[in-house]
Amino acid sequence: MEPSGERVGLTREQVVRAALDLLDDVGLGGLSMRGLAERLGVKAASLYWHLRDKEQLLDLLSEAILGEVPEPAGGPWRPALEGFAQGYRRVLLAHRDAARVVAGFQSGPAALRRYERLIATLLSAGFAPSDAADASVLLFGQYVPAFVADETGGAPPVPGGPGDDFGAPLEAVERGELRIAGGASELVIRADPDLRALFAARFEGRPPRIEAAQGVVRIGGLGHARGGDVALSTAVPWDVEVSGGARRLSVGLDGARVRSLVVGGGASEVAIGLGRPEGTVPVRFGGGARNVSIQRPPGTACRVRIRSGASRLALDDLYFGSVGGETRWQSPDFAAAEDRYDIEVTGGASRLTIGAGDEVPPADSVEAGVGHGAGGPLEGLSAGEHPSVAAVADRLAAPDMDARFRFGLEVLLDGLERRLQAPAGG
Repeated sequence: MEPSGERVGLTREQVVRAALDLLDDVGLGGLSMRGLAERLGVKAASLYWHLRDKEQLLDLLSEAILGEVPEPAGGPWRPALEGFAQGYRRVLLAHRDAARVVAGFQSGPAALRRYERLIATLLSAGFAPSDAADASVLLFGQYVPAFVADETGGAPPVPGGPGDDFGAPLEAVERGELRIAGGASELVIRADPDLRALFAARFEGRPPRIEAAQGVVRIGGLGHARGGDVALSTAVPWDVEVSGGARRLSVGLDGARVRSLVVGGGASEVAIGLGRPEGTVPVRFGGGARNVSIQRPPGTACRVRIRSGASRLALDDLYFGSVGGETRWQSPDFAAAEDRYDIEVTGGASRLTIGAGDEVPPADSVEAGVGHGAGGPLEGLSAGEHPSVAAVADRLAAPDMDARFRFGLEVLLDGLERRLQAPAGG
């Protein structure tokens, strides 16, 4: 236990204020309980007398940021909402990564007071209760924070690659482990030969819990994220494990040295591209596999075992409509090969494809992940093929964000005004 004086002398308000200052300095990717303790000049254990965990810290940070947002003024509903939105944007722009912090938490007292004023303003103007509720959520919970998050582009890069929100230095790490707990959805895991860090990752929505120590990267709470991209260094071999199930997962590990790949809890809509193995590399699916594609380089030996029946199964040049019981297959060179893949599905399999070819599924073959790519959405634009886009390319590439915010806000408020003026039942 820590000395009682350290606990008594520190208040939760001081902790949150220091955390907000730290957020402004290092961004969401650099915010940690250890760093916060150092900022306060206390031991990390002292913080847990005031905070349950980092997730609660993010909740309190969101509450503190929203507490700075001016409440809607009195008077006519449209100027009140417009002024509120402009003030809300200014507050989010005043703190680094604030839009991403508040996006996942809007149920504290500060948020509820602003919802109360927004809804009351719309009800007083004659809006139906359902319209007042939906309009408030659209403006307060979605439009303004989403716009600012896009406007600011998230946190600055960590070492490893542009636009990455999380990372860890490679240093003297000899072997990497990626452990994802609690399931993964809409996620890309890929090897990046140009990465200077051990790993680099970015996520949409509220960030997950990430810990990295001694080459082990642990990610949990991906239910808070709407999409993500995790890049792994090719300088070290990797063990990759996803527990709790996977849906719409893309794994592109061509060029990486993979020691093992495990997906537990069932897999659905998963595309995996593998590179050359070193030794016998186990690939395991626990709980069954549906609509899963695995590609390996040509000439790579492979064995497949499916424990509990399969339908629509493709193994290299073989196709099976339905197979009952346990299924075993191996490439002709498997027994003699030193470098090979050993694939096992402990459960049923439906629409499972395992093949060898020159092309492996790209990392974005499953529509997951975030961003437009390094070149941006206008890369390679052909004026002949896209004349309308070319005519406004300058505005798309370098927009006036103040004007764009006003435009979106006016469209939203114009729609509300038309809805208010529409005849009942129309």
